Amino acid sequence: MKHLAKIGLILFISTTVSLMAQVSFAENFDFNLTFDNSSSISTVVSNAVVRGDRDRYYFEAQAGQNISIAIASWEDNAVIDLFYKSGEAWVTVPGTDAANDIRVWHGTLPSSESNQYRIDVSGTRGNASYNLFVGISSTAFA
Repeated sequence: MKHLAKIGLILFISTTVSLMAQVSFAENFDFNLTFDNSSSISTVVSNAVVRGDRDRYYFEAQAGQNISIAIASWEDNAVIDLFYKSGEAWVTVPGTDAANDIRVWHGTLPSSESNQYRIDVSGTRGNASYNLFVGISSTAFA
C-alpha cells in the first residue's frame, strides 16, 4: 500500500508540473515603425502574432496628420487598436478599440504627448500572420 501511495504521489506531481508547463501568459512584443522618406510617409510590416499576445508598433507623428492603417491576414483574424500618449497613459483613439475588430481605419491623429502613438496588433482567434500598412500624410493640415 505504501508503495502504491508513493507511485500515486509521483504521478500527481509529474502531471501537475506537466500541466503548469503548458500554461502560457500573454506577452507584448514592441517594435518601432520606420517610414520611407517621400511625399507621403508609409511602411508595410509583415509579421505574426501568437494567440493572446500583442505586437505593439510605436511611431512619432504630429497631431492633425492624416493616417491610414490596414491589416490583412490569411485567415482574416488580425485586428488593430490605435493609441496616443496622454501623460504616462496610452489612450485609445475613439473608434479603434479592440471591441470593434478594426482591420482598416483612417482619420486624423489627435494631440499626443511628445507626438507618440502606438498601433497594437492582435488575433481574434488563433495565431495570425499579417501584413500591416501604415500611411501618414507628410505634414499636418490646419
